[in-house]
Amino acid sequence: MWKFLITAVLLAVVTAGAILAGQQMQAGPQATQMTEMSCSYRSGLAQVEACTTLIEGSADREDLDDETLATYYLNRANGHASIRDYDSALADYDEAIRYYPDEFLNYYNRARVFRLIGDYDAALEDHARAIAQDEEEPAAYTQRAQTLYLAKRYEESLPDLETALEMEPHNAATLNSMAWTLVTLKRAEDALPYAERALENDNEEASGSLDTYAHILAELGRSDEAVDYFEKAARVGGNGYVRQIQNALIHHGLLDAVPTGVFDLATREAVQACAQSNCRLLIGIDVEMAEQ
Repeated sequence: MWKFLITAVLLAVVTAGAILAGQQMQAGPQATQMTEMSCSYRSGLAQVEACTTLIEGSADREDLDDETLATYYLNRANGHASIRDYDSALADYDEAIRYYPDEFLNYYNRARVFRLIGDYDAALEDHARAIAQDEEEPAAYTQRAQTLYLAKRYEESLPDLETALEMEPHNAATLNSMAWTLVTLKRAEDALPYAERALENDNEEASGSLDTYAHILAELGRSDEAVDYFEKAARVGGNGYVRQIQNALIHHGLLDAVPTGVFDLATREAVQACAQSNCRLLIGIDVEMAEQ
């Protein structure tokens, strides 16, 4: 029942948006410019509606070239992706590529959607196309590394991370990704300097870097320090991060409680037990969750 109700509401919103869009197109260049801004800078359903208006009105625009039309499809695809309508997003990325096959973002963004739906082979093909379009974009390499990691091809992801770090040696997120991949491979000694540099560059204000460092400390047998850094990560990451580690502790059989998002005494004791036994709290769990 809820599914049909939501569908009806969405259809009503889209219909209302189409009517408004028609009024805007009739109102002149200023309204069209506002719609173009919404298509470019909004997200979700509002972005989808604005881009749809521009695409449907494209036949009446003599000044419209293929590159601009491709941008409308690209932006609408991003809007669809933001509301998890991945089939529509992929269809629009395909149209964007048909109109303008030389745009880096078409392949870069489509690869991310393929990764989200677990089609890693298709994602990797698009990563390769994105890199071919722009070999100097470090994000293209970090994104391919992430896909390879999720596909459990850990060793293969390392060269892409190295390439990205050659371009941006102080990028904390990439340093953290390198550290996390190395500790996943049980190379904690190699991971440690990358994790330390990540913490230095983000001033210990990112839960991901703190968490990675905690995992490395546990791997190295420094369990008390590891617990302290898990707790720091909990303070920075908030309830969402704490629920994540509570779910992992439950998965490992170390916590018998409903996840509350609060780093309470029971959670701390469970983390302590995990660190002492090096249960590799979130390693492997992240891949399992991504594949669900």
